[in-house]
Amino acid sequence: MFSTEYDFHYSTVHSAVAHLRSIIYGSSLVRRHRDLKLVFLCGANKTKDLVSERRRALIDFIKAHLPKHRVILAENLIEDSENLLEIEHKISKIADHVIIVLESESAFCELGAFANQNSIKSKITVINDKQFKGANSFINKGPLKVVEESTSKRGVLWYEMTPGGAFSGDGIGHVFPQLRARLVDKGHAYFERLQPEAIDPSEKLTKDRLLFLHDLIYLAGPLTHKSLIDLLKLIFGANKDYKNANLAIALLKSIRVINYEGSPGDLSSCLKGTFLDFHNIEFDVKRDFALARLRKEARGIYGNHKTAV
Repeated sequence: MFSTEYDFHYSTVHSAVAHLRSIIYGSSLVRRHRDLKLVFLCGANKTKDLVSERRRALIDFIKAHLPKHRVILAENLIEDSENLLEIEHKISKIADHVIIVLESESAFCELGAFANQNSIKSKITVINDKQFKGANSFINKGPLKVVEESTSKRGVLWYEMTPGGAFSGDGIGHVFPQLRARLVDKGHAYFERLQPEAIDPSEKLTKDRLLFLHDLIYLAGPLTHKSLIDLLKLIFGANKDYKNANLAIALLKSIRVINYEGSPGDLSSCLKGTFLDFHNIEFDVKRDFALARLRKEARGIYGNHKTAV
């Protein structure tokens, strides 16, 4: 646990936390735009554990041609006891893009739910069967019209869906050029300073808080979930509730930027750097946390768990 080490003013943990707090509370932490893009992909499943062939084709396309984009699947985040609609709403709020393949009853429900949200509707891209284009239907006159009006008519893509294509595949590749144009950010890169409350993981999950949590794992890891919460308390306050970090960890794992096999295992980053700009303190902070781990290991504090603080 970090709090024990932090009590010693000249400890490496105290030094690392002091560096982090100086950057965070000095409002010197900077968001780099046009970096990681999160894509929430909705549609059908072949089985409980397998996405439809259309969604699989979209995942493969994004992975191959848009390396800065990471696909989120709600199925990877849901426990049996959790509210699926609530989880999907949280994901859609932090995602940069929401793609809905209209190939199942659940996809139509998701379209209706998301198109009714002002903060989400401009991020939606719907992929639908060309045979229904122009039909005098509630779907066309309702949610699809909302999406088109919110995206300058770029948010609805049409192609000829093959019956059973969710299970055997079809020509969804016809929409890939339009989809790529929709997902690629053509704006200029820019930077924005983040206030402490913008990255505080005790508040509701946002993309900035998600990226910060990864960066903290990158700088301090490998570390246990318990030690991560301990570190958050040292930075942001011990009297706050950090339960929102659980969904953030699940999201980071699902988009393959951290490794975590569950408690009491280690949290560690899969990447070679941070998403946010810490003004060149990364090396010093990472070194201090590494020294703290080595000292604890030398003292035999780890017991049977040798790799995490």
